[in-house]
Amino acid sequence: MLLVDNVGVVVDRSGHPIGSSFVFNTTPDCIAEVFPYVVVAGDSKVDVYRRRNGAHLQAIPFARAGTGGLIVASEDAGTGSDVVVVATAYKVFCYHKVSAVEQIKALLRRKNYGEAISLLQEFEADGEISNDMISFVHAQLGFLLFFDLRFKDAVNHFLLSETMQPAEIFPFIMQDPNRWSDLVPRKRYWGLHAPPKPLEEVIDDGLVTLQQALFLKKAGVDTVVDEDFLSNPPSRADLLELAIRNIIRYLCASREKDLSSAEMEGVDTLLMYLYRALNFVDDMEKLASSQNSCVVEELESLLDDSGHLRTLAFLYGSKGMCSKSLGIWRMLARNYSAGLWKDHTSLSETDSLETLVGKMSGEEIAAVEASKILQASSDQDLVLEHLGWVADIDQELAIAILTSEMREKQLSPEKVVAAIDPEKVGIHQRYMQWLIEEQGCDEPHYHTSYALSLSKSAMDAVHSESNYGEKNNKEFDSDMPFIYLLRERLQLFLQASDLYDPEEVLDVISESELWLEKAILYRKMGQENIVLQILALKLEDSEAAEQYCAEIGRDDAYIQYAITSLQYLYIVACCWICIWTQKMGKDPCLQQLFDSSIIMGNHWIHYKCWRDYLLICLFS
Repeated sequence: MLLVDNVGVVVDRSGHPIGSSFVFNTTPDCIAEVFPYVVVAGDSKVDVYRRRNGAHLQAIPFARAGTGGLIVASEDAGTGSDVVVVATAYKVFCYHKVSAVEQIKALLRRKNYGEAISLLQEFEADGEISNDMISFVHAQLGFLLFFDLRFKDAVNHFLLSETMQPAEIFPFIMQDPNRWSDLVPRKRYWGLHAPPKPLEEVIDDGLVTLQQALFLKKAGVDTVVDEDFLSNPPSRADLLELAIRNIIRYLCASREKDLSSAEMEGVDTLLMYLYRALNFVDDMEKLASSQNSCVVEELESLLDDSGHLRTLAFLYGSKGMCSKSLGIWRMLARNYSAGLWKDHTSLSETDSLETLVGKMSGEEIAAVEASKILQASSDQDLVLEHLGWVADIDQELAIAILTSEMREKQLSPEKVVAAIDPEKVGIHQRYMQWLIEEQGCDEPHYHTSYALSLSKSAMDAVHSESNYGEKNNKEFDSDMPFIYLLRERLQLFLQASDLYDPEEVLDVISESELWLEKAILYRKMGQENIVLQILALKLEDSEAAEQYCAEIGRDDAYIQYAITSLQYLYIVACCWICIWTQKMGKDPCLQQLFDSSIIMGNHWIHYKCWRDYLLICLFS
C-alpha cells in the first residue's frame, strides 16, 4: 500500500493500483494486514478496513497514556495470519480474527440482514466460506426473514440454498401430525428462529411483534423491526396471500429437484392445497391434468367440498381412476346443459379459462375430456357406458372413441354396433367404414349392414334432392356436395366389396332412382342384360355401356346393346306415328304401340316409351 498523507492505494509489485483507495481520518501511525483486512493504527484507535473495497468495519479505541504512537503488526506479512498485535506505550494487545461464520452469525443475531448478506457475498467471493456453509446461511436467513413476515425475501434465500429440503416448509402448510411429519428434518440451524408452525400462527405472532414495535417507537425506543412495516403495516389477509404465493413459488421450483417419492407426494399435494386456498383454478387443473404425485386421498374430499370438480376429475384421470373421472365429467355435462352451472363461454374476455378452452361450451369441454380417457381405455363396459352422452354432445368425439388406435385391446364390434343409437346413423356408418377398411373385417353381415345403411341414407338424400323446390337455392346448393359424396361412397363400396348380399341391398333401393347403384348390384349378380339396359336407357351413357361390353368381352354383349338401342328408337318412332295419326284424324294407334312393345319383349323399354310418348304429346 502506498501512502500519501491520509490516503492509501493498494498496488501490485510494479506499482500499478489493483484495489480500492483508502481515505483515513488522520495520517496513520502504522499499518498491518491480516487478510482480507487492513489494520490501521493512529489517533488513539485501531481501525479495521476490508482490503478489497476499503469498507470500514471496526474501530478499537485506546486510552493514550504517555508519549508514543500505536504500533500494529501481524505475522507472515498478513497472509494466513489470524492474529494482530497492537502495542502501546504501556501495554501490548493481541487480537484474534473472528471466523467468517461467527461474524455472519453475530450480524444475524442482531437482525442486521443487509450487512450479513453483504458479508456473505464478500466471503463467497474471497473463497473464505464453503459452499455447504453458504447454503446453510441462506437457509438460516430465509427462516429469519420468514418469521419477520418478509416472505418474498425469505423464499429468495430458500431458493439459493442447495441443501435445504422442501420438507422443511411442510409444517408451515399442514398441522402436525400428518402424512409427511416424519420427513421433516429436525434442523435448528443456529437456533436464531422459532420452530416452524402453521402459517396463520406465524403471521399472527409477527403482527403482535409489529404492534409492540409500533408502541416502542412511539415511546422513543429503537427496535429491529423493518421501518417499511412500521410506516405501512400490512393487513393479515394481504400477508397470508403474500406468504402463500411465495411458498407456491418455492414448491414449484422444488418440483424440478431430484426428490424421493414421498417428498414429491408432499410437494404436489401441498401445492394443490395452496392453489385451492387462493382459488387458482387454472393452476389446479394444470397440475391435476399433468403428471403429478398428488395423494388423492388427501385431496378428494377437499376438492369435492369446495366445488372444484373439474380439478378432481382431472386428478382422477391422471391417477388411472377412469370410472370416477368419467362420472364427474358426465355430471358436469348434464349440469352445464341444464343451466345449473355457469358456462365458460359466458366469462369475460380477460378470464384465462376462456383463453384455454376457446369458444367451446362447458358440456363440450366435458365431452372432450371424457373422450380423451375413453380413447385410451380398453374397458369395454366403461367405454360403452359413457358413449351415449358423449355422442349426444358431439358425434365426432364418439367416432374418435370407437375408432381409437390408442387402446391396447380393441372393442368387440358386435357389442359396439348394439350399443350405437339407431338414430345416430352417421356414427354407425363411420364405425363400419373404419372396421371394414382399416381393420380389414371380412364378416359378410357387417359388409351387408354397411351397404344397407349407406343405401338408405342415399335414398333419403335423393328424396330430399327431389323436393328441393321447397327450399331456397342456397339451402339446395349446400346439400348437393353432401348428396354427391354420400352416393360416391356407396358406389365405391358396392364396387369394391364382394362380401355383402347384393340381392338384399337391391330390395332396399328397387323403388328408388339410384340407377347407377342398381347397375353395380345387377353386375354383382351377373344380370348383364339389365346392366346394359340401365346404362343405355336409364342413364343414357353409351360410353359406359360400350365399356361394359368391352369388359365382358363377348360378342353377344355388343349384340344385346345394339338391340336395346334399336328397341328404344323403334318405340320412339311409333310414338311419333301415333301423334301424327291423331292429328290427321285417323284412329289412334296406342294399342299398336302397346303390342309393339310386348313383341319387343322388354318392359323397361315399354315404360320409357310411354314416358316419352306423354312428353311428346304435351309439347308437340
